Amino acid sequence: VISRRKLAFYLSLLGDNMTNLVLNAWNGEDFRDLESTIHLVSGEIIQCAENRLAYPILDYFYSYEREFSLG
Repeated sequence: VISRRKLAFYLSLLGDNMTNLVLNAWNGEDFRDLESTIHLVSGEIIQCAENRLAYPILDYFYSYEREFSLG
């Protein structure tokens, strides 16, 4: 549950939606920052997906705060 909350919060920091994520990743020249972010987050997403398969009860844990909920 903690790793899901951590991932949800990290993703919320990247942007509220995909448009904001892209705008936040643009450094004025390219999207190089987005590449490192995707590399960092991809492992966390895979881990959360595997944990969800192993422990389906995790779907019943949620947070009242939107930025900590993995939707």
